[in-house]
Amino acid sequence: IPNVTINVDDEGQREIELSDDPHDCSRINTENIPCLVTVSKIGNQHIVDATMEEEACCLACLMVGVTAKGTICGVRKEGSGSLAPESVFEMMEVRLNGNFFVSPFISAIRGGF
Repeated sequence: IPNVTINVDDEGQREIELSDDPHDCSRINTENIPCLVTVSKIGNQHIVDATMEEEACCLACLMVGVTAKGTICGVRKEGSGSLAPESVFEMMEVRLNGNFFVSPFISAIRGGF
């Protein structure tokens, strides 16, 4: 985020000033920001981050927020179809390459994108 200076002249008028130096900025701490992952259900199968074509075939999906520590901090159901409680638990346990689907995202968060 660029550093901003607000100057007030003698008449009380405020002027916002941005530095021309691209290195004159502040970084936002993204350490605790969750990563959002979408799990779609097509028939009895689950797809992580489906393509537009795959999304067109699914009736319901879950958007799951996962922190860098692996904590699930939010879940939102999308789509017109319903999900049984068992389906929700199955979708949250989807594995990708033998690991729980959150693993690659946790690594990305820890690596700072």
